[in-house]
Amino acid sequence: MYSPIRLSWLLLLFLLPATAFCSGGIFTDTVKLDLKGAEQRFADQNITLLIAKSNIDQQKALLLQSKIWENPQIALNRELYNTQSKTFLSHNSNTEFDLQYTQLITTAGKYFKQIQLNKQNVTLSEYQFYDQMRLLKLALVQSFYDLNQNQQKLTVIQEGTSELEKLIEVMQVQVDKGNAARKELVRLQSLMLDYNTEQTELSNQVAEGEADLKQLLNYGGSEYIVTIADSAAELPPKIEALTFDSLESTAEQNRYDLLAANLQSDMGKNAWQLEKMRGAPDLNMGFDFDRLGSAYPNYFGLVVGLPLPLWNFNQGNIKAAKFQYEQYQLEQKSKALEVHSNLMSAYAELLNENKLFKSVDKKYYDSFTELYRNVYDSYKNRTIGLLEFLDYFDSYKSTKFNLIEIETGLLKQAGQLNYETGKDIL
Repeated sequence: MYSPIRLSWLLLLFLLPATAFCSGGIFTDTVKLDLKGAEQRFADQNITLLIAKSNIDQQKALLLQSKIWENPQIALNRELYNTQSKTFLSHNSNTEFDLQYTQLITTAGKYFKQIQLNKQNVTLSEYQFYDQMRLLKLALVQSFYDLNQNQQKLTVIQEGTSELEKLIEVMQVQVDKGNAARKELVRLQSLMLDYNTEQTELSNQVAEGEADLKQLLNYGGSEYIVTIADSAAELPPKIEALTFDSLESTAEQNRYDLLAANLQSDMGKNAWQLEKMRGAPDLNMGFDFDRLGSAYPNYFGLVVGLPLPLWNFNQGNIKAAKFQYEQYQLEQKSKALEVHSNLMSAYAELLNENKLFKSVDKKYYDSFTELYRNVYDSYKNRTIGLLEFLDYFDSYKSTKFNLIEIETGLLKQAGQLNYETGKDIL
């Protein structure tokens, strides 16, 4: 037997497209979308993720650049004006010129340390990308279930509005015949106004939820999305099989923000070491050819140049890198504590939501739905009074709303736990 939530959902598939059609022709297409399909489109189409991917390519390009040696330098010193012949840029066998070729050679392992840092930057950009995906995926899950909840509630309101319209038509006939008091008709019309108001509010919330979801999924805007939520009935056994230790172990391996914090600590240490290495001077080596500028007609010489570290041996940058490394270490500890605390909170809330969900007696709500139908027919046949009918009518809506909220709460909290562990475990 279908639960009230499942029955409402089946009606939703039929009622919502009609609603979309009646909204002034705004929507031209209806898209039925489950969470798995939404996540797949999100991974392929989300604009923020597409932008973030380019950062990885940028870091890979910088890694490639760091592997390239500095270009050599060529210097030519030749005669500009000959005072003897009184000519400019004369060129003959007696023209003197000096040619130097030099190449910068880094020392103390700076070249390889910089490459190591750039490799870590590539990995860090990948970690940041996957963590951004995790964050946006949580927004997707929350938006999806919020929209689904409001669409289901809208279906309940539409059902009630439809029933009230029929009842008001019947009551109008009875009032005209003098078989019913007009005050009962007025009370039903007042209730109808309340339902219409609530339907408008829910429709607006659905429209806002549609806009958020379309932004995340990169839809053009003309589609009306009908969300198809998974049943929460399969979650309790999975939740009861979880332990906090296993969840924490999963988070340590899959939380990319934690992995990024650990990596940044290592990078801080390497950056500190690199600044120490930069205190050692680099060499400029090459050769020199001088024609007619020395005791020999053609002079070949070795060129070696390096700065003398008398005052500046990079001491300020070394201290700054050390302080940055210590800061990264503190941030690493803070991130580990944040992951632990948030995971513990999400796990506790999931257990509470699961307990509430399991406390729902489905048989009671099935019988409640059947009782409502009997009450509705009894009032139509004038065997019960208006107050008794209104009490059951309002209780029925509240009960169905509660069921929808309880199931949605468990599904959303399962998504929150997946977010905190960095892996889809539920």
